[in-house]
Amino acid sequence: MRLAILAILALYFTNSNAQVQVEKPVICVEPASLYKSLTGEDLQEQIQWGGQSDSGDSKYLLFVNKKTRTWTFVQLNEKIACILGTGEKSIFVDNYKTAKKQM
Repeated sequence: MRLAILAILALYFTNSNAQVQVEKPVICVEPASLYKSLTGEDLQEQIQWGGQSDSGDSKYLLFVNKKTRTWTFVQLNEKIACILGTGEKSIFVDNYKTAKKQM
């Protein structure tokens, strides 16, 4: 079911010219080094969510500091970890209405 939905969305966006290719710099380092930096005294972010790619070759982690509301989204494997995005004002959402009000 999940794959069917993704396939339909992919077809829709392919046909509607909504696709945009973006190139951006991505910082990559050794996983242990990145973990130490994110969870260390300066940022104090902790893993709040994790997932694995469909192919199984990458994992994704979301680090969050609940006090400062900063977040970092990371893609990694055994050899390298890359920061895909960072930000502030993170919220934990129970439902869509709550998220809409807080954003």
